[in-house]
Amino acid sequence: MARWAQQWNAIAESPEQWLELKEVLTGHCAAIGRDVNEITCSVNVRIEPEGNLEPVVAAAAAYRDVGADLIIVNLPLHPKPDSLKPLAEALGPLALRVVCR
Repeated sequence: MARWAQQWNAIAESPEQWLELKEVLTGHCAAIGRDVNEITCSVNVRIEPEGNLEPVVAAAAAYRDVGADLIIVNLPLHPKPDSLKPLAEALGPLALRVVCR
C-alpha cells in the first residue's frame, strides 16, 4: 500500500480512529522513504435514509479537521435528484472535494 497507492480510503468509525489508521500508513510510508502527502487520504460518510444533513456535515468537518483529503458521501438507496442541491449547499462551506455514490 505505502509504496504504490495513489489513494487510501479507510473504513473508520470516528475521526480519531481514522487518524490512528493514517498514522499507521504514515509509518509505513516513512519506512520506505515515501511522503504520505503523495497519497490522497479519504473516508466515507453516510447519509441516513431520513436525509438529515446535519450529521453528515458535522462528520465531514470532523474528518477534514483531522486531515482527510477527500470525503466520500454515500447516499441512501434511490436518492431523489433534488436531494443533491441541498447536500452541495450544506457541504460547500467546508471547501471539501466531495464524491457522492
